[in-house]
Amino acid sequence: MSFFKKIIGKKTSQPSDGVPNTPAPAPEEAAPAADDAPAPEAGAPEAAPSPEANLMPMIDEQGHQTMVTRPEWRERVLLPHLEKVKDQPDALAEAVLQALQGGFLTDVVEPAERLAQIDTNPERGAVILSVVYRELQRWDSAETVLRQQLEKHGESVAVVFNIGLTQAARGEHEAAEQAFWRVLELEVNHREASGALLASRHKQGGDAAVQDALLRIGALPGNWRARLWQARGALDRKDVAAAVELYHEAIAVAGKPVPTDLLMQMTGDLGATGHPDVMLKEAASLLDVEQHGLQGAHNLFHACLQTGELPAARALLDLLFSKQQMAWRQPLGQWESEFVQVRLAQQAAKAKAKPGEGKVTLLVDEGPIWLPERSPASELFTVPVGEVPSIAILGCSADTPQAEGGTDGNGMRPTDAAGRFSRALPLFLAEQIRFGMQVRVRTLSPWMMGELPAFVVGRQEWTAEEAARHARAVKPECGYTIVTHIVAQAEPWQVEARLVRASDAAVLGTARAELKITEPEAALRALAAELIGLLQREAKIVPATPPADYVVPSGSEFGLYLLCLEQLHVARCHALPGVPQGILAGERDFLDATFHLCIAQPENICARLILTELLRLLRPTRPQVVLEYRERIQLLQSKKPLAGAAQAVLQGIFDALFAGFPEPKK
Repeated sequence: MSFFKKIIGKKTSQPSDGVPNTPAPAPEEAAPAADDAPAPEAGAPEAAPSPEANLMPMIDEQGHQTMVTRPEWRERVLLPHLEKVKDQPDALAEAVLQALQGGFLTDVVEPAERLAQIDTNPERGAVILSVVYRELQRWDSAETVLRQQLEKHGESVAVVFNIGLTQAARGEHEAAEQAFWRVLELEVNHREASGALLASRHKQGGDAAVQDALLRIGALPGNWRARLWQARGALDRKDVAAAVELYHEAIAVAGKPVPTDLLMQMTGDLGATGHPDVMLKEAASLLDVEQHGLQGAHNLFHACLQTGELPAARALLDLLFSKQQMAWRQPLGQWESEFVQVRLAQQAAKAKAKPGEGKVTLLVDEGPIWLPERSPASELFTVPVGEVPSIAILGCSADTPQAEGGTDGNGMRPTDAAGRFSRALPLFLAEQIRFGMQVRVRTLSPWMMGELPAFVVGRQEWTAEEAARHARAVKPECGYTIVTHIVAQAEPWQVEARLVRASDAAVLGTARAELKITEPEAALRALAAELIGLLQREAKIVPATPPADYVVPSGSEFGLYLLCLEQLHVARCHALPGVPQGILAGERDFLDATFHLCIAQPENICARLILTELLRLLRPTRPQVVLEYRERIQLLQSKKPLAGAAQAVLQGIFDALFAGFPEPKK
């Protein structure tokens, strides 16, 4: 492969997982760069497109997106829209460019001519019209439009560059190169002009001419781009030291913070050639998040994962999250998942080196999960007085097409809806029974300990004997156990809850429900009521009136409430002593979901207590995450205060959570 194709033919490694879209191309980038291929002859047949290429998206009268053929899309969408925006320069410019990209060249001639007449940005109108003419091989017309623009408004990078492209397309290579050199005099690191100039030089004189041109471009005051291309060639020759020296020269010329283009090409080329360690050493200190944004961090983050530098990867993630850019949340969530997968792989390797160390235990939680012992919020809720019965709730079993959790030949299985629901159900029943009766309630959750801890969800329901034995093992001993099981092979799901006496493993009764996972509220409320009645009849437990402050959200927020309960449970388990740090993904998703619940249910004390517990659990190991939510919580407390004594109690909890953090900048 020639030197030119090595340095220009390969693309810099760019983000591919959700990095925010770059702005619309500037006018000088609207036209395709010159290349070695001759212009197609007028009327030359094109390759037959695939059937999918002939379909275009369209919004129908009902507001639904549908796919239609290109001719139909042209008649029903493109042409009416061009007519609609013919007097709106910005909208018309966007429509013409989109139509060009879609291949509707002949349909935009008149609109482009109209744009050139009315555009409040004359340069944009002239450049777009020249692109249309050039695509039609009307080169004289294209250059005339641009020359007229120069005469009226003076010289500009976009206009001179497009004159060069037009001349190159017409075969006037010497004139085109003069235009590209002029662009570089006006904007010394203009990427497209540099590429077009090198393409022309290669066509005229091969690799030797390209090398000479690079030296000449690099000699221009302030030019750093030529050194990047030279460094790319050095990497291709496996001369890393020479590439690094060229990078140092480019950085010295560019100054700091370095341009995003420089950082992206440097890190992309080092990554593409298998040098993530060199990338981190030479480029990590160049990153300025305010200047380079998410795209500048992309290659560096993935180099951290490749080299096992997980503390650095975590620090970079936290820095990016701390900017609280909503457009970044989805890609950063994907990055965080990648981070956790690498962390889990590390732990799996350790677990494999220590076979037999993982064992299943039962985690015991007092219900409700959001009201731990000694919580200041306990004063808002009734507390069982004296000697009252203790009930255990044992769940985490689900008959599904594929069981969740545990290990097999392919490693850990990811969580699924049935697994999450099997954990949320005991938590919901625990608080319903706790506040509906004079009783203490504890949930028992199977948990795999060791280097790779995880929840365990069984395919088979617990036997009465197993449930009774586990209830007796809890201290203080539980007299009864409620055993839940889910059959989730298909909707509607079947839910079963058996009441087992601990002393002799007798099954005293069974409550059942049938539900859709998207609409669980009515079935679960009825199941809880049936269990309370069963406990009253069979166990002679005294019912109680739930406190006024205990309100479970209803409607669409009921499912969200279950999700928040389960996520709080996940966070609590990962905060246990001995659990390796860095294997919990989505802490911010947990907080966002709970925060959404608080906004949707502004008077609900339970929702805010879930939020306080999440923050309390995350604070010791993830203080950066907690701090990101301080301002939002202050707004929540001031704009949506709780009624009565609850506001002061919750404010005291929040104040304690944020105590010791630096004060926010004014």
